[in-house]
Amino acid sequence: MLRSLRVAAVIGSLALLGSLAPAAPSASAGPVSTEPPVVFVHGFFADNCPTGLNVAAALAGPTSELAAAGWTGRLDVVAYYACDHGGSRIGSDTTDTSIRRIGAQLARYIYRTYTVYRQPVDIVAHSMGGLVARAAIAYTAAHAFGFPPTLLVHRVVTFSSPFRGVSRTAIRAVPGLAGTRQARQVRARSAFLTSLARRKVPAGTDWLAVGSSGGCDLVPGASAVGMPGAVRIRYTGCWTHTQYLYVTAQTRSYAADRNGTSTVTYGSLELMHRFVARA
Repeated sequence: MLRSLRVAAVIGSLALLGSLAPAAPSASAGPVSTEPPVVFVHGFFADNCPTGLNVAAALAGPTSELAAAGWTGRLDVVAYYACDHGGSRIGSDTTDTSIRRIGAQLARYIYRTYTVYRQPVDIVAHSMGGLVARAAIAYTAAHAFGFPPTLLVHRVVTFSSPFRGVSRTAIRAVPGLAGTRQARQVRARSAFLTSLARRKVPAGTDWLAVGSSGGCDLVPGASAVGMPGAVRIRYTGCWTHTQYLYVTAQTRSYAADRNGTSTVTYGSLELMHRFVARA
């Protein structure tokens, strides 16, 4: 997806939504680190085959931010579309696969790879990937069929995830999205989003939802931060759909709205880093 910054921006604008990842832990030993693993979940991608999406490259901005800071936990980018490559395989899905089903795949992967070893994880998700993460956590907490008995997820960061959905106009503007099952599910007031909104994220999981209100993102700011109980950051500038995956600044230089109050905060990746690194 991110063969260059220019190509990345184009592909990312279509999303509604491995060298940085150490090898998977062995089943016998389980993962060991001084900082929690971070699981990264990408968003919608229409060109499933034959080209496929290099998921490690697609999320290289967030993984590089943590790697450069010396993060000791595993940086684990998951792959769920059939022709995804460059990450940990959790499914072989298409754009007609239910987001709930992908959420179940993510939940089972986290459970067998980390939770069974009593290893908590953090999740960073972009676009539709935030809905996948929310489904994984919320339906597991509800003991839904097909989900594991429990998950240890301490923190979640979502960039431009359509928790309240997107308009039909936005869906038609995304090549490859219109007419798919996932398009129907991300549409505002869809049955899927209505059902998901009724599911609570369990106590012990902190959430940072990031979006923008500048009008340049396919996902409206109110939708991107429409996650109940989350810390809600809406940048007031003109942020595009993939811009969150690249902007880092260690100074407070970005105007934003934080939980309804005007503020100035860090760039999106620095914000992510500070949130997952909290004591």
